[in-house]
Amino acid sequence: MKEKKNLILIIVCVVLTIVLLLYGLLTGGADNPEDNYVSNALVARDVALLLHSEEECNNVKVNYFDKNVKGWYVPYMNLMYEKEYFSDSTILPNEKGATKEFTFNDLKELYINIGVEDDEVWSYVHNNRGGNKIKLSEWRDIFDCLVRKLDSNKTITKTNIVIVGTPGNVATMEKWTCATNIGFLKFTGLSVDYYIDKEVVAYVKNNQLLLIGSIESEEVSYDNSWVITCDGGNVKAYVNGVIREFKTGNRNESYSNVVADISLKEGKFDEIVVKKDAISGKVLSSASEGIEIENKGYYKMAKNVKIYKTFGALSMMSAKDILVGYDIGQYFVQNGEIVAVVLDRDVNADNIRVLVMNTGFKEIYHDQVVISSSTGLTIKAGDKTYNYKENEKVNITIDNEWLKSGRIKITPGGVNGKITVESIKRSQGAPSYRGDLELNIYDGRIVIINELPIEKYLLSVVPSEMPYTYNIEALKAQALCARSYAYMQILNNSYSRYGAHVDDSTSFQVYNNAEEKESTTQAVEETYGRVIAHKDEVITAFFFSTSCGATTDSRVWGDTILPYTSGKVLTNVDNNMDLSKEETFDAFIRVSYDTFEKEYPWYRWNVSLSLDEITNIVNANVSKISNVTSGMVHVLGADGVFAPAYVASVGNVKRIEVGARNVGGVLESITIYGSEKTIKVFKELNIRKLFNIEGYKLERLNGSTVTSFAMLPSAYALFDPIISESRITGYNILGGGYGHGVGLSQNGANYMGKQGMNYEEIIKFFYKDVEVKKIY
Repeated sequence: MKEKKNLILIIVCVVLTIVLLLYGLLTGGADNPEDNYVSNALVARDVALLLHSEEECNNVKVNYFDKNVKGWYVPYMNLMYEKEYFSDSTILPNEKGATKEFTFNDLKELYINIGVEDDEVWSYVHNNRGGNKIKLSEWRDIFDCLVRKLDSNKTITKTNIVIVGTPGNVATMEKWTCATNIGFLKFTGLSVDYYIDKEVVAYVKNNQLLLIGSIESEEVSYDNSWVITCDGGNVKAYVNGVIREFKTGNRNESYSNVVADISLKEGKFDEIVVKKDAISGKVLSSASEGIEIENKGYYKMAKNVKIYKTFGALSMMSAKDILVGYDIGQYFVQNGEIVAVVLDRDVNADNIRVLVMNTGFKEIYHDQVVISSSTGLTIKAGDKTYNYKENEKVNITIDNEWLKSGRIKITPGGVNGKITVESIKRSQGAPSYRGDLELNIYDGRIVIINELPIEKYLLSVVPSEMPYTYNIEALKAQALCARSYAYMQILNNSYSRYGAHVDDSTSFQVYNNAEEKESTTQAVEETYGRVIAHKDEVITAFFFSTSCGATTDSRVWGDTILPYTSGKVLTNVDNNMDLSKEETFDAFIRVSYDTFEKEYPWYRWNVSLSLDEITNIVNANVSKISNVTSGMVHVLGADGVFAPAYVASVGNVKRIEVGARNVGGVLESITIYGSEKTIKVFKELNIRKLFNIEGYKLERLNGSTVTSFAMLPSAYALFDPIISESRITGYNILGGGYGHGVGLSQNGANYMGKQGMNYEEIIKFFYKDVEVKKIY
């Protein structure tokens, strides 16, 4: 009898096991976490990120855990202990303490430590027994209340999302990362797999998924997905950045590489609808709001447009990656809007589109455009074409009928014809442009775009950026820099909203400010199609006028070091000078150290200013710098700590103190002690702009003076106090070089060319680990 009971018990266990296994298979193997208890660790993460940033959590100085504990919860719980939100005697800083269930007694202590007084928040404590453990579903309600009451800066968003992929169903996913319809999110410490292919309410801060709320729907549609294959009852698709596979049952469709909507119900495949309406053509303008395609018109972008790159590594892209001036994709249209873009071929970046600025390079807008050509003009507006004779002037104003039909295109007669824009003045007079011009209305005014081959563009860039009298090898090096820079700017697509890649000012490369010259044309032609590459990738080849005797790296603009930029002393011999050290730089700048540019006027310069003059200069410029450059101006607080802040005035300047220097000696920061505020200004361009010395005499190495500088020539500078009657009355600013100091020094290159170095040798001197390669 006993054996029979045991046998029955075994059978029951087996059946239960099978049922549980089948349930796991049917539900995707993920348990519903709703009734789980919330842990101390998860509460720590949610509260830490509610009240602080991820950076603050990662920068807690004291580690309360044993050094061998590497759990995901360590930075969050460390912050909770540091801020005394948790007591390390109540919630122990170890694995057991982190994984222990959070109780209502713990919640009460947390409220007291945070300083919560709101009655609604406290009701969760008052209405529950203190020792009870808090379920995840209960914590969700509590956290929702905390967010409403404590997140005054609205850093946390409560939004509906669809969970597409986790490491549980996509093997290539990073740990604690999930793919959603709003992008990739970190879900550290959460159980997420149960919610795959469901629409849920989520609490999101930056890229962190803090908590999942209620399930809103188990019917989801992955609209405009990229279907890689559909064959044999299986769909393989690229959905929101991850590859998914869906079983379709007994369907006999067979196709590949299409855009389609994929619908699911309760986690199972329901339907697939392939999109067929696609257009293509040259893109004339591109922005997140919409794109204009040549001969097709303007189309708005759908709210949830999907943009794919299908050549090379399959990836999701953004509107900024839709390059203007090129036909490189398909655009799927539904209800008059673009719902998907497939970039299916690489760009052969040999054409460039340039925004032509007005006289003085003040802005990109024009109130009228007057044009002519010695070879005649053809103007196309809408479906009409107009022809003009040689040297016949055409005046186009904002209210011109042509512009009412959209973009107009202007072409010169003949293969080598040029269009003269007589309403603009440059150093050479009215500039003439190779290629075509396009005129369109933006922001109520006319914008001019010049489209032409890069090689023709360079014919007017090189003489505008480097004197045509310079050594031919220096000019060739400049041509390589200019071509590489232009290529990268095409890919950067900065002006895509207007249908351009660059403008013609110093913000990019100066173009057509000087006439084409035989020497510069020779330099361009003899380096045709050649660029500078690092590890086979074209570089952004920065260049500047004159060094102080040394170059620096790209940290002058931020924290990122581009690997091909580095500090280099411009000598023929190796040396170990560390110009980031104040005493070394001080000695270097005060003497005419034997470098390539020691004879050039900009090699050394100085300007003397009284404290009153410095006060006026600083207060006139600090407001704009602190407003435009986020986080680059810090104010000294009562706690003795500098923190980012807007500054309108520092009061009377009392003292100036230089801060750290980057390689090559360029200033990283400078401190201004004022009667009202003490501030610290970061990065070379901000320091230069802070000292607008226009109208003050700046003396150069050769004794000549300049009064037209709206900022310091460089940030390779010393600030020598002028002392009178034992007090500081001003500063003599001693400096060297002209420009940012990154990449190729033009005057240095000229010297090297004269000494017999060829352009490749010059390039490899100024850029680290590079090669010269041909791209077309």
